[in-house]
Amino acid sequence: LDMPLQWRVDQANWYHRNFKKGVFVSSHANASGNHRARGFEVYTSPGTTRSDRLAELLWEQVEGLLGDRIRMRSDTSDGDHDKEARFFVLTKTLMPAILIEHLFFDQPDDARLLMDEEVVERFAEAQVRAILRFAG
Repeated sequence: LDMPLQWRVDQANWYHRNFKKGVFVSSHANASGNHRARGFEVYTSPGTTRSDRLAELLWEQVEGLLGDRIRMRSDTSDGDHDKEARFFVLTKTLMPAILIEHLFFDQPDDARLLMDEEVVERFAEAQVRAILRFAG
């Protein structure tokens, strides 16, 4: 089931307005035109926001749990590992928001990793740890 981006943002913002807490996590697997790109990425909106802290915590957890098995793709030009983009779900949400690209499903080595139960569990564990530390 694919819900429209506006609906996702509206739901998240409703929760934030009513409960004054929460984070928005958009979880994906990437693809590239040449089928050769590999690796993990995390995105935040441009500029320095609380989202950057959440993204950095996630980066640290993924690197610690999977850094020896996957490629870590980053942009450290602004002092942190996340990439910045004006994705709708990152710029229209009221709470800290990150968009995660868990490897490239159209690249054979990454695709094998995405089908490995241990890798998937470690990605999930990294997300939980990062959110708990962020909320902590």
